[in-house]
Amino acid sequence: MEEKRIKRRNIILIAVLLAALLAAGIAGAFLIRGRMKTEAYRTYTDRGQRYMEEMDYENAIAQFELAVEQNPDAENGYVNLYEALYAAGYLNQAESVLRQGLEITGSARLELLLARYLEESQTEGIRDLKGEETEETAENGEQGEAVLN
Repeated sequence: MEEKRIKRRNIILIAVLLAALLAAGIAGAFLIRGRMKTEAYRTYTDRGQRYMEEMDYENAIAQFELAVEQNPDAENGYVNLYEALYAAGYLNQAESVLRQGLEITGSARLELLLARYLEESQTEGIRDLKGEETEETAENGEQGEAVLN
């Protein structure tokens, strides 16, 4: 009788230990995955910044898109991508990135950038009264469609 009780207790103890090990393994996997995504985000961001310094906007855009993909909750990813698109002349896509980032993050910084962009675009005549592009921005807008897709 005593022997059965000891065996049962040992089985329960082993089951609890296995469950704890499984939970620790799962938690560890999520931590490692999160760390890898963070490292990838930093790598893409650093590369994008280097391309921006070299005024290689196309490659900067590609790197910043990857950074946003890795961490869609980081407002800096959207800011960087917006700046690269804007510098490359992809004005519609730049605005779209700000809107997307604002929707996802709720960032006050992105909201301010979008407001400034819209104010600037109206002041500088980038858009006509209907919100359509002028001929000058239409060329760059068409090229930028492929960049985000």
